Amino acid sequence: MALKKVLTTRMETPYAKPPPLHIHVVKLEENPKVVAWDFEETVKAATIKKNKLAIVSDGNSVTKVTLYEGFASNLEEGA
Repeated sequence: MALKKVLTTRMETPYAKPPPLHIHVVKLEENPKVVAWDFEETVKAATIKKNKLAIVSDGNSVTKVTLYEGFASNLEEGA
């Protein structure tokens, strides 16, 4: 709800900076995704990306966010 309010509020100047958002990470868990398969002798996953699934809240609403490998280390549960 807070994000929607920030995005839809019109600012007086065209280059106004939106206020910072304060969110809380409720739950953080790994969400592996197979990108490539190997079919040589048997079927097995050749490349696996280790994305993370984050449940975040701003105090009013809760949403689910998928974080890619490069950004997943920037968040921690309970922060």
